[in-house]
Parts: sequence; structure tokens; C-alpha cells
Amino acid sequence: HEHIKKIIERTYVIKNKEGRFHPTGLGVGLVAGFDSVLRSNSLTKPRLRAELEKDLSDICKQIKEKSSVRQKFLRQFQQIYFDAKNRITELATE
Repeated sequence: HEHIKKIIERTYVIKNKEGRFHPTGLGVGLVAGFDSVLRSNSLTKPRLRAELEKDLSDICKQIKEKSSVRQKFLRQFQQIYFDAKNRITELATE
């Protein structure tokens, strides 16, 4: 619930009377900007989350080690952060 609370507070979405979420202009712009700048590594794409969920499942099945999965995703998220930081001027002009 914390994630949902934050996206509402940051006005990326609004919640209508039926309880459905609708993106604001800011939310749409943020997604478009990240998709444009980060391309396939954009945090808005399902690939990264699907990969994480599979690896977490593999940890539960004792196929993968928790520490190696943690390091893998730490590296990936650091790379995404640095890519976004290095291309921030592109994001600001999208």
C-alpha cells in the first residue's frame, strides 16, 4: 500500500469514485520519459520485475542463492540509476 500511497501523493495518478486509478499528465510524461531514455531497461517495463519474481521463486525452491540474486539485482538497479542520471537532461527535455 505504501507504493500506491506515494504515486497518489506525487500526483502520478488520481483515484476516481469507483476506486480506479488514472494517470495524470505528469504520470504519463514520467513513463514516456523513462521509456525513451532507458529504453529496454525502463522501470516501467515488466521484464525486470518478471526476472526478479522468477529469481525469488528460485530462491524459495533452493535453486538460487539469496546473496547472488541480491547482488545481481543491485547491479542492475545501480546501472539503471546511473543510466538515468547520465541522461537526465534528455529526460528533462522529453
